[in-house]
Amino acid sequence: MRGKYEDIVTAVGVFKFANLNVARDYNKNGNFAYDAKFVLEGAEAQIVKDAIEVICMAEHGKAHSALTFQVYKDETDDDGSEYTVFSLKVKAALASKSGKTIDKKPKFLTTAGVPVTPEPVIGGGTRAAVCIRPYTWEKPFPGITLQPDAIMVHELVEYIPRDDAYYAGKFAAAGADQVNNDNPAPRSAPAAGRAADF
Repeated sequence: MRGKYEDIVTAVGVFKFANLNVARDYNKNGNFAYDAKFVLEGAEAQIVKDAIEVICMAEHGKAHSALTFQVYKDETDDDGSEYTVFSLKVKAALASKSGKTIDKKPKFLTTAGVPVTPEPVIGGGTRAAVCIRPYTWEKPFPGITLQPDAIMVHELVEYIPRDDAYYAGKFAAAGADQVNNDNPAPRSAPAAGRAADF
């Protein structure tokens, strides 16, 4: 149940993926949400896993591993180092009993605990601590969600969208935008069913 359990405050970890600035509609059904993959290691990860386990046993009478959908996964790097990836997700907005819309976008704070302005665009590699609000439910099957309530940013890696300007810059840096008219590269015939000119 929402608000029944204490918030889980993590140690500083790393965002593997973050979609915390603009909510997206996962299933194209109007249910917009913010989400992220957050990495912790060792004892710092275990603290969060233990808290999740306590909630799952208390609410559902079963271990986290027995749930239909798990909110964390232990993984191993190529060099053999172990870490845990936590799945964070929160609906963009909720309706209160009075009909008021409540904005659920995570708050972004500095290490001094004040709002970051302008709002940082969190990208993969950002180091941060997260205040998580656990939310459990019973139907259509028992589950738990780790809702990111606030993000304390320690080292920002800003997300840069891969738009046309991004790719143009990449091609220019590689010299791929230059045309050698004196010795143009041979052009192979297009594959069947593929247009010769783009």
